[in-house]
Amino acid sequence: MRPAASEFLLAIEGTLEQIEREGLTKRERILVSAQGPEITIEQRDGGERRVLNFCANNYLGLADDPRL
Repeated sequence: MRPAASEFLLAIEGTLEQIEREGLTKRERILVSAQGPEITIEQRDGGERRVLNFCANNYLGLADDPRL
C-alpha cells in the first residue's frame, strides 16, 4: 500500500473512532418480521422485541406482497 493511501485510511479510522466516542453512531436494527405498522427487531442480546415502525417507506403496501 502506498504511504498516501495508508495515511488516508488512518485518517478515516480516526474519524470513525471519534464519531463512535461521541455517541454519534447510528446502529441499524435487523428486522425479523415483515414490515408494517409494528415490526419485530433483533436485539443486541439476541432476543427479539416488537416495536412501532415509523420509518417504513411502505405507503403502497408492497413490502408484504408475496408477488414481489
